[in-house]
Amino acid sequence: MEQIRNDILIDAYLKAMDLELDSEFLELLYQELTSRHLHERVPSPTKNMIKIS
Repeated sequence: MEQIRNDILIDAYLKAMDLELDSEFLELLYQELTSRHLHERVPSPTKNMIKIS
């Protein structure tokens, strides 16, 4: 993931959240955001994982 630009990584993470993709995938993206010190720009994956049926 080192080759992905920061803005693309953020966009991918936000889109993955919108599409309610697998929580493990969201966590992987979030870990990469954290390693780049970008995690404060996006919501935590656990904050938006509650689904209303």
